[in-house]
Amino acid sequence: MKHFIYKTYSKSGKFYIGRHSTRNIDDGYLGSGKWVLSIKNKDSLSREILEYAKDPISLKELERKYISEHINYSENMNFNNEPIGFASGRFNPMKHLEVVKQVVKTRTENGSYIHSDETKKKISAAHKGKKCGPSWNKGLTKHTDTRVAELSKKISNGVSKWMSTLTEEQRKTKFGNTGEKNGFFNKTHSTKTIDIMKQAQQENRKNKITCEHCNKAVDKANFSRWHGNNCKHE
Repeated sequence: MKHFIYKTYSKSGKFYIGRHSTRNIDDGYLGSGKWVLSIKNKDSLSREILEYAKDPISLKELERKYISEHINYSENMNFNNEPIGFASGRFNPMKHLEVVKQVVKTRTENGSYIHSDETKKKISAAHKGKKCGPSWNKGLTKHTDTRVAELSKKISNGVSKWMSTLTEEQRKTKFGNTGEKNGFFNKTHSTKTIDIMKQAQQENRKNKITCEHCNKAVDKANFSRWHGNNCKHE
């Protein structure tokens, strides 16, 4: 396999930078970017190989380097500031609050966020019987996998940042009294109470309820949320 960074450009001077891996250098690949796909007459485009890489990993890093060097050129037509398949960072329009508000407003007005009963039934029927495979992070923790650790850190930082924007009254409304005003501030459960709570949890796990629709045996909390009348197989 040959791995290389390419530049696809037009006579107008506009260009797109991407990465490609192939066994045939002359396969005619011009890119899958929005700008490239939007041009109907591909004969007006040309491709230039900028640099080769030894493997896919180094190829991705090389693409990041080239994009960062060219992304601010007015002729550059890359929509991403990272070597990924969707707009990211400051180039992602959904990062701007005014855009998000407009999208929500538009979708609400045209009914995208309000499904009719008939549409809900169709969506339910389309998902019945589908089985999902295990999630990518099943069995992994932030101590055993760097991806999980990074995700956990991002979520934690995001929550902390959001919490810092709330007033004391907003926090009280959402979470009750916090800090010294919380009735349980600086207190701990007694050993007896902890044992009672543990026993209740163990009993809850043992006394599982079988859903009549999907035949899954789950604890009471999960049954109330995902099964019974709420089961997607109903």
